[in-house]
Amino acid sequence: MKLMDHQVRFVQIVRALPRFLWAAEPGCGKTIGALAACADNPMKTVVLAPKSILESAWGRDAQHFRGMKVTILSASDSPAQRLRTIQSEWDILITNYDQFKRYAKDLLVVGTRRLIVDESSKIRNSEAKITQACIAFADRMESVILLSGSPAPNNFTEYMPQDRAINGPRVKPYYQWAYSYGSPKKEWVNVRGGRRKEVIRGWSQTPEQHKRFIEDLRKWSWALSKEECLDLPPQVDRVIDVRLNAEELHAYGRVCDAMRIELKSGKVSRIRAEAVLGKLRQIVGGAVYVDGDAATIGGTPSKMEALGDIADELAGEPFIVWFQYRHERDRLVRFFHERGQTTVGVIDGSTSDRAGEIAAAFQRGDIPVLLAHPAAAAHGITLTRASHAVYYSLDFSFENWEQSRGRIHRAGMGDKPATYTVLLGRLPGERPEHFRTVDHAMHAAVLRKGNQSDAVLDALRLAVGEEAEVIT
Repeated sequence: MKLMDHQVRFVQIVRALPRFLWAAEPGCGKTIGALAACADNPMKTVVLAPKSILESAWGRDAQHFRGMKVTILSASDSPAQRLRTIQSEWDILITNYDQFKRYAKDLLVVGTRRLIVDESSKIRNSEAKITQACIAFADRMESVILLSGSPAPNNFTEYMPQDRAINGPRVKPYYQWAYSYGSPKKEWVNVRGGRRKEVIRGWSQTPEQHKRFIEDLRKWSWALSKEECLDLPPQVDRVIDVRLNAEELHAYGRVCDAMRIELKSGKVSRIRAEAVLGKLRQIVGGAVYVDGDAATIGGTPSKMEALGDIADELAGEPFIVWFQYRHERDRLVRFFHERGQTTVGVIDGSTSDRAGEIAAAFQRGDIPVLLAHPAAAAHGITLTRASHAVYYSLDFSFENWEQSRGRIHRAGMGDKPATYTVLLGRLPGERPEHFRTVDHAMHAAVLRKGNQSDAVLDALRLAVGEEAEVIT
């Protein structure tokens, strides 16, 4: 197949630097570029990718390279079948993270010489088992290629494990590496026995530290935006503040009142803060989990009424709705059915093994409305038949935000701008400082690419309208 100029450039880079990170935005064609690098310099290669895109992205794109024998290590096969697959003849074996951890030793035995990690942000945590498994495997490889749209969504220290996977044991240990490029943000916390200890809550960088970090990062990575390599229509962001109805306001106020009492009586644990925020996030969506079951709040949720207006505005055009909770999914399906939309696709944890199949049906036009959870559909799936995506609810992850947006804004989309509408529940006040809810805090957090731990605290303060003192 004919490669785009930036894909050709990547092949040339890997030819000179076989251990490399390509940090390209979603939609730039990283999969094709990596496969082309494999074709340019053939060697036995293991591709590590999210389960949902093994076939829909890697399996599909590998069909363009007919000279290579490509196989997928299927989680649905028996252990004996998987071992036979590993021991069979192949040039590229594609697998997911769980299967990789289980069969890493077997993959070494058969002579694997190259490791490709798709969505390398999966190995951003130095202490995670998958990170340690990847690094141990990478140390035995001739070539290591990391691919990601957002390699370090929270802070620069998340590049350290990826640096270690690419550059080997000569890379400094975590804290030495982090102190080389930044300064820790420390905080005193209470621990058992009434003692207090100082812990690191994050990292900051001076302009000089940041410059040195970028200079070193460029030695083993290439960052590429869609604007640099693709001629795509613009992206349009639209925020709709949705007034909560009386029942939602009442439920939201009760949770905030209870939290204010807790704050006045003492400190609140971070786990408790996250639990309260979870309740508030659910309430603004129109339902909440009580003892494991979803309890509705009043009639049709305010956000769903706003979503109906958007659907009317689109007048039959295909679109995507991103959601966070199972009860949101279930109510959204019923909502569209009641509107006469009998065919609604869903990609979430319950359908992740069919994500590629569902995405293909959406692309063909068999599914006019797709409900999707970012954890299952934000990576490696093409949904360019839609030019409009609605965020019914959000999480704190900038990575999920950026990757989900990239499903429609990528090569192959039409001439229409990619439009993203975010629904934010609001309180009755007329001034922003009075009507903002937890939704606004979460939206602000993903836009500023903030640390999730800090975002939780900021959201709690905003939700209850008071300074919140939180301990671990």
